[in-house]
Amino acid sequence: MKKGKHIKLNIGCGPCGISGWLNYDFGILPLISTLPKLKSILIKIHLLSNSYKEKWPKIKIVDIRKKFPLKDNTVKFLFCSQVLEHFEYWEARSILSECHRVMEKGGILRISVPDIEKVISNYKNNPNKINSAREFDKAIFGDEKDKTPNLIKKISIQFIRYHKWHYNFPYLRDLLKETGFSSIQKCSFRKGKTPDLNKLELEIHKATSMYIEAIKNDD
Repeated sequence: MKKGKHIKLNIGCGPCGISGWLNYDFGILPLISTLPKLKSILIKIHLLSNSYKEKWPKIKIVDIRKKFPLKDNTVKFLFCSQVLEHFEYWEARSILSECHRVMEKGGILRISVPDIEKVISNYKNNPNKINSAREFDKAIFGDEKDKTPNLIKKISIQFIRYHKWHYNFPYLRDLLKETGFSSIQKCSFRKGKTPDLNKLELEIHKATSMYIEAIKNDD
């Protein structure tokens, strides 16, 4: 990162990080992404789905539950998409506090998470009740769990984090306030002050997610 250049940080980026951003992720999948031959073998024996054939961006292996390897007040834009639901509430609070620490005054935090109100609405309004229940479970837990797991399934589960917590807008807004953020606004998909949203935000999350921007406005 060149001196004087604003840092744009993407935490929990998965395969969706892009150039121009500092991309953080942690776990077995990010590690495997740095070993393409091993990844190909795991896909071939169906421990990973074909969706993981996509080449991952250049990432830094960082456990965001711990202190970020960044100085205070250095990040202008921070992007956190489909991440917080994979952590317990107290872990999410710690992560957001660390986000607040590293952000510049006036910096913008962009978050997307599954919206429990959208998920419930989709469930209630879907005329196909069997499919509706399956989609509800998938949105809540983050994975289909209606099949008896064989050995491969039991192993593959270790690669994926299930959803641990769920939010609506008032709930997440209060958590953001608690961790020091203000000017918290609900946004539309790919709309807001954060750059590169057309590349960063994925269509597959649109129907079930909410999008929020918050500002670090320390006095």
